[in-house]
Parts: sequence; structure tokens; C-alpha cells
Amino acid sequence: MTLSRRLPLHLAVLAAALATLCGTAFAQTKELTFAYQDMLVPLRLVMESGEVEKATGYKINWRMFAGGGDVIRAMASGDVQMGETGSSPLTAAASQGQDIKLFWISADIANAEALIARNASGINSMKDLAGKKVATPFVSTAHYQLMAGMKMDGVDPKSVNVMNMRPPEIAAAWERGDIDATFIWDPVLSKIKGTGKTIATSGSIGKRGVPTFEGIVVNAKWAAANEPFMIAFVKALNRANEEYKATGKSWTLDSPQTKAMAK
Repeated sequence: MTLSRRLPLHLAVLAAALATLCGTAFAQTKELTFAYQDMLVPLRLVMESGEVEKATGYKINWRMFAGGGDVIRAMASGDVQMGETGSSPLTAAASQGQDIKLFWISADIANAEALIARNASGINSMKDLAGKKVATPFVSTAHYQLMAGMKMDGVDPKSVNVMNMRPPEIAAAWERGDIDATFIWDPVLSKIKGTGKTIATSGSIGKRGVPTFEGIVVNAKWAAANEPFMIAFVKALNRANEEYKATGKSWTLDSPQTKAMAK
């Protein structure tokens, strides 16, 4: 066999190999990692139902992260394609030049985050934070509101021992008595209110000109390459939100929606 006759055969084999590889690559792209946080939002209904996976054929790896700062870092590394984050981590990502897009605003945080001071800590206002240990997850909306609130009330942040802790670490530190106050969200917020008092909320600080929100972000290039998935995902989010608005007030401890969120 001459070289001129071998070449087409080699090309045919190469084409077949490429077709196989392309098929494998396409299958691999139908998978993503979603970084969610420990929050009570209608998205949990979508996660529990598996409706997006059924509608698209994609495999979604749901991974829980402690805060928006962790989510943004994971997205920057390429390990995560989509995730839940607050407006503060999103701003940090934008300032770093990350190519991510906010495509869904879950909620105005309002009073969902709060500064709680331990009973007998002597803290009755922002001004009393001087010399105290205050924990919050850095780069989070809670961190942003804490710093904004202190600035508004003329508190020098250098006079406060602001400690970077994730929610589970804050809960443990509170139990041990290691911290005097924390700016945090549920479920830790609900757990510590019984032994502390509310000094400020993200809502009260937001009304003074610095509101915050929670949203869902996606890697921009990934979204462009997976448009049908994005459409299906947004439809599922909207379905869950409408379900909550229509029936949420009637949910009980035994309601499947409540159990899905608790899970």
C-alpha cells in the first residue's frame, strides 16, 4: 500500500477518534458544581426535587460552603460553576476581575442577618464594641454591614477585635464564651438569640443607605456554553419562588417543603 492510499485511512481513524473524544467531552460538560450556603431559601425545593437534573440530563454536584467569600474563591479556582453569594462577595469578585454574572437575586437580606451581643457583655450599641471580640465571616454581607454600621456610628474598627470565623465556628465560639458578639445569619442566628440581644440588623443598617442582597452567580463562559441548562434552571427557581409565595404561610413542620429546606 502506498503512502497516498494510507493517508485517507489514517485520517478516517483520526476522525473516528476525534468524534469519540468530542462525544466524551460533551458528556463531561453536562455536569456542574453548585456552591450553596446554609440558608433557608426556595432553591432548596429545587435541590430536593431533582427537577433540573431530570429536565436537562445534567449532573449537579451540590456542595455546601460556609460563606460567600468561600464561594467566590472556589469559582475563581474553576472548581465551581454556579453558586449562592451575597452582594459583598460579588463586589469583591468584580473588583478582582472574575468573569462571573449575577443572574438571580434571591432576596433583600433585610433582617435575616443581625449583630447579636452576648448577655452581660456590656454591649448595648455599636459604640460599645470597642475592645470587644466580634466574630463574622470575612467578605460576607454580614462583615460588610458590621463595618458599615461601625463607620456610621463613629466606631474605629481598629478598636474592635473583629474575628474571621465561619458560621459553625461562630456557633462553637459562642457556646464556649470566646466571643462577645457576632454579626451572622440563620441557623446560627436563631440559636444564639436566646442568650444574646440584637444590637442591629442588616435591615436597620441598610435603611441608612447600604442595603445588601443574596443572589445566584454563574461563570460567564460556562453560562454561554450551557444556555438551555440556564433557562431550565431559572424556570425551576421561578417555580419554587411562586410556590413559596402562594403557599409558604401554610407550611408546617410536617410539610414536604419545610422538610426539604431543613434537609
